[in-house]
Amino acid sequence: MKKKSSLDQLDQWFASKGNSANNYFYIALLFVGLVAYFILSNYADPYLEESETNLSTATTKLEGAQREYNEFFGGDPEAFVNNKRNILNGAKTNLNNIIEERGYLDDKLNEISKLTYNEKNWAKFMDSLSTIAENNNIKIYAIHSDRREPSIKQIFQPEALLDIDVKFEGAFSNVLRYINLIEQSEMIVDVNKMDINATKNGKIGGSIGISIWGVNY
Repeated sequence: MKKKSSLDQLDQWFASKGNSANNYFYIALLFVGLVAYFILSNYADPYLEESETNLSTATTKLEGAQREYNEFFGGDPEAFVNNKRNILNGAKTNLNNIIEERGYLDDKLNEISKLTYNEKNWAKFMDSLSTIAENNNIKIYAIHSDRREPSIKQIFQPEALLDIDVKFEGAFSNVLRYINLIEQSEMIVDVNKMDINATKNGKIGGSIGISIWGVNY
């Protein structure tokens, strides 16, 4: 004889009890469901509340970020970037213009410095007299200079400020080249006196007088 299982026995019991057993079964299921609902709801409510809070916070932050984005970029980031790029390019252009203007002023100041009452420039010029002579086979015997006091009445007016006397000897062609190079100096130079005579060995010698002009200011 086959042994009845628990499920078979349960079916026989419900069958013997009729509808009343079924009613008891449904009531039991309902009771178990209610108990499970109340138990689970105690754990689910805090989780749902926390989730709603997190969602609300995230939504608020997102809305704030969107407002900041719109305020900063004006709602058009590409136009904002292009505007900043144009401003930067304009600043670069202004900087380049300033650099060019400064370079131009530096050049002009350098030119003017050669015309002013500047003993440093005079010293360089006098050194160049010896250097040019050496490069052109001219023998220098003496270089003498006398400074003139600038005239108070001649402010911003060119005038002779330094007189130089050079005694030398050399070949005729070399002497001509020497005097020509002196006159080509960056300084305002006036070769205003020449006392040159023939010397031995086919050379010439003597002295030249040079005046350096400048502006007193």
